[in-house]
Amino acid sequence: MAITFQFHYPIERTMAFEKEYHPNLRLKLDEKRDLLLTRSAISIWMFDGSRLVGETYGVPWNGKDDLIGFPRDPEAIYCYSNTILSKYQGKGYGAILKAAFIGRVSRDFQRIYGHARPGPSQKLNKKFGAKMGKTYKNWFGTGEDYRIYVLPLN
Repeated sequence: MAITFQFHYPIERTMAFEKEYHPNLRLKLDEKRDLLLTRSAISIWMFDGSRLVGETYGVPWNGKDDLIGFPRDPEAIYCYSNTILSKYQGKGYGAILKAAFIGRVSRDFQRIYGHARPGPSQKLNKKFGAKMGKTYKNWFGTGEDYRIYVLPLN
């Protein structure tokens, strides 16, 4: 099958990705719609043939909102999500999707900021050159310790 990407996709068809997160981190449809449609988000959905397998999106870090642990940086984007549906994980899709996101945002931004959960997420970001920073214990009551990362571009 061929890997393809879409930059516009009905948000209501993407809610399966929320189930990949701890309940404390899941967005409701109206919250996700607001984030992706009203905050200049850059979104990419990845397909393997006709199967939706991944989504990634980020919001320009223009300093209007507070992001835990990050300085205000108008040359950066905050990556909210780089998520592969669980039945497709462990097959290299995450790296393909992250590369697509980096390729798309690198023409407009100098850095990607994010918070990564332990394990594959931190490993994936390090693979692309991210520098890991402070650890936040029990991130939003999830029981997991998320780490800040900064991925320089260009």
